Amino acid sequence: MRALAQAACAAFLGAVACALQGCGEPGPAPSPSPAPSGDGGETGAPAGRFENWILGLMWQPACSLPDCGSDKRVLKHLSSSSYAAEHLSLHGLWPEYDPSLHHNLSWPQFCKGPVGSFEKCEASERDPLCRPPRDALAKYNTTADWQTFALGYAWGGLSTHEWSKHGSCTGWNASYYFEVEISTYKRALKLPGPLFIESKVGKKVSQKQLLAAFGGTATFGCHRCMLTDIFLAFAADNATLLPLGVANSTDPDLLGSCAVCSHIEVLAWKGCPTPPPQTEPRGLVV
Repeated sequence: MRALAQAACAAFLGAVACALQGCGEPGPAPSPSPAPSGDGGETGAPAGRFENWILGLMWQPACSLPDCGSDKRVLKHLSSSSYAAEHLSLHGLWPEYDPSLHHNLSWPQFCKGPVGSFEKCEASERDPLCRPPRDALAKYNTTADWQTFALGYAWGGLSTHEWSKHGSCTGWNASYYFEVEISTYKRALKLPGPLFIESKVGKKVSQKQLLAAFGGTATFGCHRCMLTDIFLAFAADNATLLPLGVANSTDPDLLGSCAVCSHIEVLAWKGCPTPPPQTEPRGLVV
């Protein structure tokens, strides 16, 4: 599984404006010439050759705190009564390897496939190739979709990043990738774990409560003992690659960066913290 520290939303949102291995039958043969990226991913992998998925969910209030002093493109669309303040938001849907079939690499990224070669997007996502087509953006950047539960897609750079790094590895076009991503997100929100989180807004939960709510199917990310991320694993259908049922995590460290916290806060959004008042420096009396 990809390192939680790399996928934690607090760090990632700061970069864009602001990852479990499932089960299933073995998929295609491993690629003969992997190009390790240094973080467990295979850059330039052939699209459509993976066995599992990771669905990344984020808790938008805690993920938005790092933006309070800088980029407010997403922040100005978050209020205490908005959907994203009371429900888990979409971070991404990421193809994932069975490492035993892929030279011990963990996932594909910035892939080569029917819609193009996305390796250059690893260095910079400014190239027009890296961006989702306009028709896909127009279809999903609406009040019914991204503008409600994926603010980083709607008003940050997350749609470009998720498409070029992860969507390119599916072999699908951008519109279908985002459709499957949204469908999987909405399916996950009906599971007992996410429903438990949404019932605890503004409260703290113990490690035991958190683990019990998800029944061993998730790993977690925290920032200063505030919940930021939830990662769910799904097997990929051998024929269609579509996500199947949620799978039990094989990661021995389910709590991830929340392990140091006896209790984890599900932050209620009350706006950015008020900066401390400026005080006159103490100096010589004249």
